[in-house]
Amino acid sequence: MIGVDAGRGFGLLVWTRPRVGVVKLLSWFTIIATAVTITSVWIWDEELDPMVRVWLSASIQRAPSADNGYVFLMGLFAAPDDSPTEVGAQRAKRYALAMASRESGRSPEFDDYPADQRLDIGDALAGLCEVEHRSCLEKFVVSADSIKGLAANFGMLLERYQALSEYPRFVTTTPPGMHEPAPPLPLLMALHRLHNAAIAIEFETGSRLRALGMLAVDMKFMRRLMADNDQLMVKLAGARMLARDLHLYVEFLESPGFVHRYLQGLTGELSDLSQQELGLSSAVRREFLVMADALEGVSDGGEFGLQEQTPGWLTRGLYKPNATLNRMFVRYTALGALSRQSAAEFSKQWQGHVTLPPAGVTDYFLNPIGTVLSETVDPDLRRHFAVMHDLQGLLRLTRTAQAIRFEEVAAEDVEQFLLAASPALDNPYTGAPFFWNAERNMLRFDGLSSWHELMQVELGDLLPRS
Repeated sequence: MIGVDAGRGFGLLVWTRPRVGVVKLLSWFTIIATAVTITSVWIWDEELDPMVRVWLSASIQRAPSADNGYVFLMGLFAAPDDSPTEVGAQRAKRYALAMASRESGRSPEFDDYPADQRLDIGDALAGLCEVEHRSCLEKFVVSADSIKGLAANFGMLLERYQALSEYPRFVTTTPPGMHEPAPPLPLLMALHRLHNAAIAIEFETGSRLRALGMLAVDMKFMRRLMADNDQLMVKLAGARMLARDLHLYVEFLESPGFVHRYLQGLTGELSDLSQQELGLSSAVRREFLVMADALEGVSDGGEFGLQEQTPGWLTRGLYKPNATLNRMFVRYTALGALSRQSAAEFSKQWQGHVTLPPAGVTDYFLNPIGTVLSETVDPDLRRHFAVMHDLQGLLRLTRTAQAIRFEEVAAEDVEQFLLAASPALDNPYTGAPFFWNAERNMLRFDGLSSWHELMQVELGDLLPRS
């Protein structure tokens, strides 16, 4: 029995060893398979959303340089012996070639127009009254000689500004990217200020009819600039310059020299913004492409110093470019939809936020850097949408001020006039009449942006009283 038991024990021993070996083998196989699976999942990036591919593959709009003021604007600061059109075309061409030939994730290298050769105004206009919702006409007249001196000093730039205003189109010709050459918007806005001052002096000391014509041309210029261009900063610059024009026109309306029986008021220039002028959906799309270009720069980990510190497989696990783009695309498409809403619809969502679904533990594990980027890079463009809707309100305020002056509404009757006015003169956010401050003879509405000059106009003391 003992032998049998021993034999049985031996047999048990003999048969147990292979079973233990199989368990160990299976355990190691499971561990390795699990590690390979986790590593594969961690390294694997998801496919780009089909609409992201559509956006990324969109071609740049083309417009002949001879008809496209954007090219001229890009070279506005060209040296006296250089052509703005040629300089602008070269800036765009060199950048486009650099973008096409650059290595993946690298900044494009191109020779931009030398900074030391660019014409500029600098701070020469620091003391010049800036037309907003305060009176500048009297100050312009008092400083007429100095303004004429400035106009003479920057005569070439003012001539270029005049030439720029005559272009029928302003289509962006540069591919979107973090390093694209920027149009000289500070110079453009400075020239606009000086041009406004020259128009004001013409109105006060020269031909009022000519001054009104100059102002009308400038308003049309700004509206074309906003309608054609898809660069957010260009559209916002156009909005601010148009706001200056509108306030200058209201100052003309306040002037004793504006005898409306003999001077024709503005009509088409004061019409509501078209959807193309008002909308920022194309700008949102371009902002996404700029963001995508920035994210491409971190696709190989170079921006985080990962290339030299970690192996490639680990870098790919830390940052997934496709997953990051897909996540950011959700926010941009929501912003695009918001930019197409009416003022009334937009105002209802003003206090909200365009947010992504909250990231989970899996997101941080699979794409830690990309998830952090998508959570921290918040392209909240709502304030820019608010600027455009507020500008719509300022256009209506200006039309209302013109109607009050032209119909010779007495100050005590303005409130009743507003109640009976057509919807075209109502607050774009609420559909209600604008607020009338009888003590200050001021029309106002509660805009949503921080541009306070978009929210009120004053009619001075010229309103008749019974």
